[in-house]
Amino acid sequence: MGLLLEVDGITRAADISTPLSQEKIIQIFQACAQGDSLWEKEFEWDIIVGKTPVGRIIILVMILLAVLFFGRNCAK
Repeated sequence: MGLLLEVDGITRAADISTPLSQEKIIQIFQACAQGDSLWEKEFEWDIIVGKTPVGRIIILVMILLAVLFFGRNCAK
């Protein structure tokens, strides 16, 4: 169980070891809706996807090269 938060193209995750109470969840949503980011300090966040997903770019380039290679060989 955990939380995901995306801000400016950066996705962060926080693990939650114990379930949050309904009251706590409501407080978090209300604070978020009001633009208050103090609730974020209650959790330990890890970045899981940054602005430059290098791994995805490499995979996409490899797929593109493979398509071009096989397309060229099939055209002969």
